[in-house]
Amino acid sequence: MPDLLIVISYFLHLIATVIWLGGMMMNALLIYPRFKGDAAIGDMNRRTQPIAMIAMAALWFSGLNQMAINPNYKGFITISNVWSLAILSKHIIVIVMMAISAYSLWVVAPELKRLSLLQAKGKLNGDRIPVLLARESRLNQFNLACGIIVLFLTAVARSA
Repeated sequence: MPDLLIVISYFLHLIATVIWLGGMMMNALLIYPRFKGDAAIGDMNRRTQPIAMIAMAALWFSGLNQMAINPNYKGFITISNVWSLAILSKHIIVIVMMAISAYSLWVVAPELKRLSLLQAKGKLNGDRIPVLLARESRLNQFNLACGIIVLFLTAVARSA
């Protein structure tokens, strides 16, 4: 009989993965292409961001738990086998993904909101909103590609 805490950890990790990567896929493939040039996308991001952050936290906590009990784990940044190399690579990519998400949340999104307020007041000249939306879309597409690589590295680690 499997340990209930480990089962719950795997279950939460899988659910959080589906939520986080599914959200990125939805944004990259459905939302951003549909709302080109529309700053209202910031409202959607504001509503979904807490869900993504909860999923990210669940991924970290459940993933660290799983890593600690794995017989391939030999210590912090000890690369002694294919599993440890895949896990280290995976964590590096996830940190990059988190940095991109933070940049999007704390730099791009506030600028979009500021510009959309100026646009609503008729005080905006130029095409800065579409440029920022295109940047946001590219960041999301890059994060999605990274997420797919993370899934591949997970498969490599699971098979090792």
